[in-house]
Amino acid sequence: MGVDWEIVPNAQSYNIYRRESNDSVAQVGSSISTQFIDGNLVQSTRYFYAITAVNGTEESAFNEIHNITTLTYLTGYIVNENGVPLIGITVALEDGTNTTSIIMGAFELATKPGEHTLTISGSGIRMKKVQVDIQEEGTFTGPISTTTQNDMELIATLAIVIIAIAAVVITVVLIVTYFRKGGGGVK
Repeated sequence: MGVDWEIVPNAQSYNIYRRESNDSVAQVGSSISTQFIDGNLVQSTRYFYAITAVNGTEESAFNEIHNITTLTYLTGYIVNENGVPLIGITVALEDGTNTTSIIMGAFELATKPGEHTLTISGSGIRMKKVQVDIQEEGTFTGPISTTTQNDMELIATLAIVIIAIAAVVITVVLIVTYFRKGGGGVK
C-alpha cells in the first residue's frame, strides 16, 4: 500500500511513521521522494501514517496524517443456470474494480469492506447485478448464477416449438370437429 504527500520546501528527506489502531507510533521508513510503499501490512486493517520533513539533523513535527485501510478480498465463481462454470465473464464493482472469471468460473476482487454492487456481464450472458456485503476478513460468494444466451435461445426455441405444436393440435381438433358435424361431406 502506498502513501504519498505534498512536497515540503527545503526538505532533504522524509520520515514515515505508522500506527495501527491503538498501537504506539513507530518509524517504518524514510524517503527522499514524496512517496512510500509499505509492504508489511495486514489485510483489512486500518493504519495511520504521519510524515515528517528532514533537513540535515532537523526533523519537523508531523505535518501530514494519512488514514489508510488495506483491502480485503471478494472471491466466488460464476455459473450458468445449469451449474456449468462460465469462463471469461467480467465481474465488476461499482467503483470500476473488475476482473474476469477464470477456470471453474472463479474470480477474486480486492476492495474495501462494506456493501457493494457486483455486476456480472460478458459476451453470451445476460447482465446481472448482485448486492454483496464484503466483510473485513474477506468474503466468499458463490455460485452466482446467470442466464447464458444459449440458455435463452433454448428457452425461446422451446416456446416456439410448443406454440407450433399447440397450433397443429388446435387445427386438427377443428378439422375433426367440422367433419364429425357433417361439414364438407359429399351427400
